[in-house]
Amino acid sequence: PDPNLANNEATVCSAGGGGPNPPQISTLKSVDAGADQLVSPGEVLTYRIRVDNAGGPNAAPIVITDPIPANTTYVAGSAFGPFVASAFNAALNRVEYTIPPNFFFPVVLQFQVTASNPIPTGVTEIANTHFVDGSVGCVDPPCVVTPTVAADIDATKAGPATVVSGGSIGYALTVTNQGPEVAENAVVTDT
Repeated sequence: PDPNLANNEATVCSAGGGGPNPPQISTLKSVDAGADQLVSPGEVLTYRIRVDNAGGPNAAPIVITDPIPANTTYVAGSAFGPFVASAFNAALNRVEYTIPPNFFFPVVLQFQVTASNPIPTGVTEIANTHFVDGSVGCVDPPCVVTPTVAADIDATKAGPATVVSGGSIGYALTVTNQGPEVAENAVVTDT
C-alpha cells in the first residue's frame, strides 16, 4: 500500500488509436519512499504507474516513457510491466514501456532508482514525470519526494594495543564530516 497518497499524480488522455470509440487512457503514478516519504542518500525508490482504459480498445500500441529523475540512477533490470515490453534506454536515460494493441487493462508498470549518495547540496526535491505516447496533453504532473540531506560524521580512535603497568597511553581521535551538509554544534564524547 502507498503510505502517502498526497504525492500521487493522475491524468486522462486519448492514446492508442482513434475511431468511433477511442481509448481513454488514464494513468496514476506513485512513488514509494517509505512511510515518511523522505529520501536518504543511496535509498532505493520504486515508481509505479497504473494505466487504465475507460474507452474502446487500443488499436495501436501505447508507448509510455519515463525519464530517470535527476540525482538518481536506474536500478538495472527493475523496469517491469506484465505482458508489456519494458526496457531501459541508456542513451536517453529513460524507461520505455510498449503496451500492445487490444490490451486488457488495468496494468501496473514499475521501475526503481537509487538516490545519489551524497545527494548534492541544494537539492530540495526529486521529481519524476512520465509521458503517454509522447503527447504533451498526456503528461502527468511530476511525482515529487523530498531528500534528506545531513552531515555524515565519522570518528576513529587509534592508540597502542598494549601498555605496561603504570605506564601512560595516548590516543588519537579523528572526527571527519563526510558531508554533504555542514555539521553544526557537533559533540564528540569519548568513553
